[in-house]
Amino acid sequence: MRLHERGDGSSPPFSPEFIRYVGYVECTMPDCPDCRKERAKQKNAQGWRNPEPRLRATRAFRKVRRVAPREFDALYLYCINSFTVAEIAKALTDRAKRLGHDDRYTRTSVRLLLLSGIDKVIKNW
Repeated sequence: MRLHERGDGSSPPFSPEFIRYVGYVECTMPDCPDCRKERAKQKNAQGWRNPEPRLRATRAFRKVRRVAPREFDALYLYCINSFTVAEIAKALTDRAKRLGHDDRYTRTSVRLLLLSGIDKVIKNW
Protein backbone atom coordinates (compact mmCIF):
# COMPACT_ATOMS: atom_id res chain seq x y z
CA MET A 1 0.00 0.00 0.00
CA ARG A 2 2.83 2.35 0.90
CA LEU A 3 4.51 1.81 -2.47
CA HIS A 4 1.34 2.54 -4.37
CA GLU A 5 0.22 5.69 -2.58
CA ARG A 6 1.41 8.97 -3.90
CA GLY A 7 1.97 11.95 -1.75
CA ASP A 8 3.62 10.50 1.33
CA GLY A 9 7.05 10.69 -0.29
CA SER A 10 8.30 7.47 1.25
CA SER A 11 8.75 5.58 -2.03
CA PRO A 12 7.82 5.91 -5.69
CA PRO A 13 4.70 4.24 -7.12
CA PHE A 14 4.86 1.12 -9.28
CA SER A 15 5.67 1.91 -12.87
CA PRO A 16 3.12 0.88 -15.53
CA GLU A 17 5.71 -1.45 -17.09
CA PHE A 18 6.19 -3.26 -13.80
CA ILE A 19 2.45 -3.62 -13.28
CA ARG A 20 2.09 -5.08 -16.81
CA TYR A 21 4.97 -7.48 -16.08
CA VAL A 22 3.60 -8.65 -12.74
CA GLY A 23 -0.04 -8.50 -13.74
CA TYR A 24 -2.92 -6.64 -12.21
CA VAL A 25 -2.15 -5.48 -8.67
CA GLU A 26 -5.14 -5.15 -6.36
CA CYS A 27 -5.31 -1.68 -4.96
CA THR A 28 -6.84 -1.15 -1.56
CA MET A 29 -7.58 2.50 -2.27
CA PRO A 30 -11.21 2.91 -3.41
CA ASP A 31 -11.64 4.75 -6.72
CA CYS A 32 -7.92 5.06 -7.38
CA PRO A 33 -7.58 6.98 -10.68
CA ASP A 34 -4.38 5.14 -11.65
CA CYS A 35 -6.02 1.72 -11.21
CA ARG A 36 -9.09 2.75 -13.18
CA LYS A 37 -6.89 3.91 -16.07
CA GLU A 38 -4.86 0.69 -15.97
CA ARG A 39 -8.00 -1.49 -15.94
CA ALA A 40 -9.40 0.41 -18.92
CA LYS A 41 -6.12 -0.05 -20.83
CA GLN A 42 -6.06 -3.77 -20.08
CA LYS A 43 -9.68 -4.20 -21.08
CA ASN A 44 -9.16 -2.41 -24.40
CA ALA A 45 -5.86 -4.16 -25.13
CA GLN A 46 -7.12 -7.66 -24.36
CA GLY A 47 -10.52 -7.15 -25.89
CA TRP A 48 -12.25 -9.01 -23.11
CA ARG A 49 -15.59 -9.03 -24.86
CA ASN A 50 -14.55 -10.30 -28.31
CA PRO A 51 -10.91 -11.34 -28.61
CA GLU A 52 -9.41 -11.12 -32.10
CA PRO A 53 -8.87 -14.87 -32.72
CA ARG A 54 -12.49 -15.59 -31.82
CA LEU A 55 -13.75 -12.90 -34.18
CA ARG A 56 -11.59 -14.17 -37.02
CA ALA A 57 -12.82 -17.73 -36.56
CA THR A 58 -16.44 -16.58 -36.41
CA ARG A 59 -16.08 -14.53 -39.59
CA ALA A 60 -14.35 -17.37 -41.42
CA PHE A 61 -17.05 -19.87 -40.41
CA ARG A 62 -19.80 -17.46 -41.46
CA LYS A 63 -18.24 -17.09 -44.90
CA VAL A 64 -17.99 -20.86 -45.25
CA ARG A 65 -21.64 -21.19 -44.19
CA ARG A 66 -22.69 -18.78 -46.95
CA VAL A 67 -20.54 -20.33 -49.67
CA ALA A 68 -20.58 -24.03 -48.76
CA PRO A 69 -23.34 -25.01 -46.33
CA ARG A 70 -22.61 -28.76 -46.42
CA GLU A 71 -18.97 -28.24 -45.51
CA PHE A 72 -20.07 -25.87 -42.76
CA ASP A 73 -22.50 -28.46 -41.35
CA ALA A 74 -19.78 -31.11 -41.28
CA LEU A 75 -17.28 -28.74 -39.64
CA TYR A 76 -19.85 -27.55 -37.12
CA LEU A 77 -20.70 -31.07 -36.06
CA TYR A 78 -17.00 -31.95 -35.85
CA CYS A 79 -15.69 -28.83 -34.09
CA ILE A 80 -18.57 -27.72 -31.88
CA ASN A 81 -20.44 -30.95 -31.12
CA SER A 82 -17.35 -33.21 -31.21
CA PHE A 83 -19.02 -35.80 -33.45
CA THR A 84 -16.93 -38.53 -35.05
CA VAL A 85 -16.86 -38.99 -38.81
CA ALA A 86 -19.33 -41.88 -38.58
CA GLU A 87 -21.71 -39.83 -36.40
CA ILE A 88 -21.53 -36.91 -38.84
CA ALA A 89 -22.33 -39.22 -41.76
CA LYS A 90 -25.33 -40.61 -39.91
CA ALA A 91 -26.59 -37.17 -38.84
CA LEU A 92 -26.29 -35.70 -42.34
CA THR A 93 -27.94 -38.75 -43.92
CA ASP A 94 -30.78 -38.66 -41.40
CA ARG A 95 -31.35 -34.97 -42.10
CA ALA A 96 -31.35 -35.57 -45.86
CA LYS A 97 -33.92 -38.37 -45.45
CA ARG A 98 -36.06 -36.21 -43.18
CA LEU A 99 -36.04 -33.35 -45.69
CA GLY A 100 -36.76 -35.67 -48.61
CA HIS A 101 -33.41 -35.33 -50.40
CA ASP A 102 -31.64 -38.16 -52.19
CA ASP A 103 -28.26 -37.35 -50.63
CA ARG A 104 -26.58 -40.14 -48.66
CA TYR A 105 -23.30 -39.56 -46.83
CA THR A 106 -20.52 -42.07 -46.25
CA ARG A 107 -17.43 -41.73 -44.12
CA THR A 108 -15.37 -40.94 -47.21
CA SER A 109 -17.74 -38.19 -48.33
CA VAL A 110 -17.72 -36.68 -44.83
CA ARG A 111 -13.91 -36.71 -44.78
CA LEU A 112 -13.92 -34.89 -48.12
CA LEU A 113 -16.42 -32.36 -46.77
CA LEU A 114 -14.24 -31.78 -43.72
CA LEU A 115 -11.08 -31.32 -45.78
CA SER A 116 -12.83 -28.98 -48.17
CA GLY A 117 -14.34 -27.01 -45.28
CA ILE A 118 -10.99 -26.69 -43.52
CA ASP A 119 -9.42 -25.42 -46.73
CA LYS A 120 -12.18 -22.81 -47.12
CA VAL A 121 -11.83 -21.70 -43.49
CA ILE A 122 -8.07 -21.27 -43.99
CA LYS A 123 -8.61 -19.21 -47.15
CA ASN A 124 -11.12 -16.96 -45.34
CA TRP A 125 -9.00 -16.64 -42.19
